[in-house]
Amino acid sequence: MIETASLTERIEQCERILKENSKSQVFAALADAHRLNGDLDQAFRVCRQGIRTHPDYGAGHLVMAKISLGRKMYDWAEQELNKAVELDGETRLTEQLRVEILIAKGSIGEAESAIKRLRASSANRLLLQDLQQRLERQKKELKRRQVEPFPGARRTAPNTEMDTTRVVVRPKTPLTLDQVLDQLLKLPSVESIVCAYSDGTVVDHRGDPEDDIPAIAAFGIEMCRNAETETAVDVFGETRQIAVETEKRIIVIMKFSRYNLVLYCEKGINVGALRLKLDEVTENLQDGQGSEK
Repeated sequence: MIETASLTERIEQCERILKENSKSQVFAALADAHRLNGDLDQAFRVCRQGIRTHPDYGAGHLVMAKISLGRKMYDWAEQELNKAVELDGETRLTEQLRVEILIAKGSIGEAESAIKRLRASSANRLLLQDLQQRLERQKKELKRRQVEPFPGARRTAPNTEMDTTRVVVRPKTPLTLDQVLDQLLKLPSVESIVCAYSDGTVVDHRGDPEDDIPAIAAFGIEMCRNAETETAVDVFGETRQIAVETEKRIIVIMKFSRYNLVLYCEKGINVGALRLKLDEVTENLQDGQGSEK
């Protein structure tokens, strides 16, 4: 394990180099040092800016894959890893990281196959043992995990009422995605909305979310994946809406056949009432017919 003092020195050294040359590729080392130091948000910001300057620098994408894995943005991590391999080729390190991502995603079969390939390539025995142990823990976790498709209504203050005067009356004709996003943003306590395909590609958004828009899209995908595990489907059936309560807000995720909507809502919102309004506004959405910006 790298000592904190050593990481601090590395960060300071890399920052000095970047200050002298803002286009230096040392951004990858700086971002990785922040990651190892536990500051994933700063690591992400540094790496994202560096990749914008050096989009064909494989090491930068590899570090971003590690950062995204740490942030539990597994689809994003896999995309960045694939880009790194495309630029610099497959290595033992990328093979190991791919296994870690597959395990974290819950892709058990793919992870088992990847571990077998590593074992066939005479990878380090202790490394293989560690990966196998992680895989077994994930198997147990997937069996144990239970996902509530739409939590939150019980937790909302009973006297919290939703002002329905601003909600658009249900239309008699089908709505485009643009129209649905515009109407949802008018709902009381809805701060912002991100719409993304199931692969994480952002289609459109409304409002001005505090967080990075692709990161919000990736979060929605991961939550949907968690709700689609075999255990969750057996217990709850198919999930259409998910609500997550955080320290700052309530995040509601809506699933459609081609994309997901992620809504950032104020903390005091009545989730049960919001669900009814979401159903009402989106009932006539032409799923897949909206604009794709």
